[in-house]
Amino acid sequence: MGSVQTLDLEQLRARLSETAEIVTKDDSPPELYQKSIARWSESSVRKGSIIIFPATVEDVCVAVEYSAASGLEVAVVGGRHSTSGSSSSEGGIHIDLAKMRAVTVDPTNKTVTAQGGCRWEDVDTALANHQLATVGGTVNDTGIGGLTLGGGYGHLMGQYGLRQKLCSPTGAYKSALSLKTRISSGRSEELVLVLE
Repeated sequence: MGSVQTLDLEQLRARLSETAEIVTKDDSPPELYQKSIARWSESSVRKGSIIIFPATVEDVCVAVEYSAASGLEVAVVGGRHSTSGSSSSEGGIHIDLAKMRAVTVDPTNKTVTAQGGCRWEDVDTALANHQLATVGGTVNDTGIGGLTLGGGYGHLMGQYGLRQKLCSPTGAYKSALSLKTRISSGRSEELVLVLE
């Protein structure tokens, strides 16, 4: 296992974009660190050693590579609503997607592309501008990642059911293994959530 002392944070900072951010338990102001590890439920808080806030897809890849090399436990942070604490890691690394909240709507094809840090409010607001809606979450502050991957219910599910698919821009379904292969090979095909 690695430790914060043996990890080269300066090398990590040099590889991240200018808008990415790193917060550490030992080197950051206490109020910034506490804000970075805060969760919806205090029982879900785990005190990570390093919190990385990527701002681009490339930053996410760098954060994942760094985390894998560190040997530390990793948690991905979306909306911070995990009641099980899975968006936190005691002493490990948090990859917090809060800086990645862009939403793009294609009203013709009735699809939406949302970055991993989006909350349902981001998606709902963007869709409402086009008179569209999703069967996604009922709490607008919940992250889309956890609800989509872990399950959850929305206001329109009684009428439409759960009709969300994780797929590539070409419409093909992707597995976690194929995504890992793409990231490790440097290819940048992204997964997107298609809402029918």
